[in-house]
Amino acid sequence: MGELFGHKCELIAILGGEPLLHPEINTLLKIARENFNSGRIQLVTNGILLMSEGEDFWKTCHDNNIVISITYYPIKLDHEGIFRTAKKYGVELERSDEEKVFFRKDPIDLTGSHDIRENFALCLKGNNCSTLKHGKFYNCSFTPHIHHFNEAFGENVIISEKDYLDIYSPDLTADEILDWMCKPVPACRYCKIKEVDEHITWHVSKREKSEWV
Repeated sequence: MGELFGHKCELIAILGGEPLLHPEINTLLKIARENFNSGRIQLVTNGILLMSEGEDFWKTCHDNNIVISITYYPIKLDHEGIFRTAKKYGVELERSDEEKVFFRKDPIDLTGSHDIRENFALCLKGNNCSTLKHGKFYNCSFTPHIHHFNEAFGENVIISEKDYLDIYSPDLTADEILDWMCKPVPACRYCKIKEVDEHITWHVSKREKSEWV
């Protein structure tokens, strides 16, 4: 991606789940900056593990100009300690202004019977949460991760080769990627865009299927 886009980006977000759970997070941050020497790179975290990170992590963030962005959940955090540590190492740190007391639920329809063009036109994730995973580029965050849902609940939401781009395809260009991002994909048919609920009270997941459909 760095080669295709001239090593420039507007924003790359290192996301999870929780990215600080990754055992090689320092390496990932270095790889991101090495391949995009121009642009904003931010690590999005709930902050729980920040105070347990060692000096190598903070120096990696400083040396690679990584912004740490804390999503403000209703959990206990040593905010003063976190900000003090970030200041010590010269790391830019930001936190969402308001406490996130609600979840946003984007329900899926296992029948896959929805109009992909209408869904894409109304979707807040399409062309806004583009995701790179294992060399495949997706125009949202649903398609690359739905296999976790399939495995957990024995379902078969189908993701095909038309739902992503292989960034190693010969002759692929940046313009082709940008053009592809602006169009719906077959997997868009699974989303119930008109039934999105942005007011699910924050709570610990029960890992029930009803949380997703």
